[in-house]
Amino acid sequence: MHWICASRWAVAAAVGIAAAMAAIVAQAQGQPAREDAYFDLRRGLDNCRLAFLNNHAGRVGFIGGSITVATGWRDHTCAALQAAFPDTRFDFINAGIGGTNSTLGAFRLEDDVFRNGPVDLLFIEFAVNDGGDCPDNRRVRAMEGMVRRAHRLNPAIDIVIQYFVDQSKYGDLSKGRVPETITAHEQVAKHYDITVIDLAREVTRRLDAGAFDWDTFARDSCHPTAFGHEVYGECIRAVLDAAWAEPPAPGAQPAPRPLPEPLDPMNYENGRFIPLEKGRIIDGWQR
Repeated sequence: MHWICASRWAVAAAVGIAAAMAAIVAQAQGQPAREDAYFDLRRGLDNCRLAFLNNHAGRVGFIGGSITVATGWRDHTCAALQAAFPDTRFDFINAGIGGTNSTLGAFRLEDDVFRNGPVDLLFIEFAVNDGGDCPDNRRVRAMEGMVRRAHRLNPAIDIVIQYFVDQSKYGDLSKGRVPETITAHEQVAKHYDITVIDLAREVTRRLDAGAFDWDTFARDSCHPTAFGHEVYGECIRAVLDAAWAEPPAPGAQPAPRPLPEPLDPMNYENGRFIPLEKGRIIDGWQR
């Protein structure tokens, strides 16, 4: 990737990379991660790796908002996966829709992400679009619904939940506060032992260290520039390297993962769309 050619920023960037790589090596060796590590591998990503290696084919889904649908970090991630598994034929599913949140994501997951069949690896990002006021437990219900529905469709699926940054999150994290959206999504990630990449935290750390400024990273309050997308892609690639630092056991096969009891019984696991004409009209509503 390209770093800005100014001595102060170049030095800060090098320091940031060294710190991130130290955390990566620690996790890869099974040691506790540094306090400033921006990811948690948890149960890891072995199932999808085994599927890619054993089947020489793999399906990877990406669901989120406009930052996901845009050309950028997703393309960098696809390129990294193809480079890591050169003999694997990938089907990459871009299911990003601009301006949409996790509630819509839960209802469209099967139609949009699993439209070609089972998915081996799923990237989810709704931390940016799940911001703002939320009067109920909707963030948890939607994220949990997606996780549970994905597991029902492929019990051996690996999932990566990501937290992208916006100016509001940057402001909170710079002051030591964890944004409510990340807190809600993290409840689900911890409960299901899912890999997370906290890019909001990592970008904030680099911004505070002077590695680059906000206008270099993003073209508005949240959408990355080409440089910003490269930062995201670099970080994701490093996490994949950490997850697959050790070779798989000989003869290993993907194994179904247990599904714990839900955090919220009202989660959107069974969320779906139906044709309007099949909708049941209740009192107080009309078409």
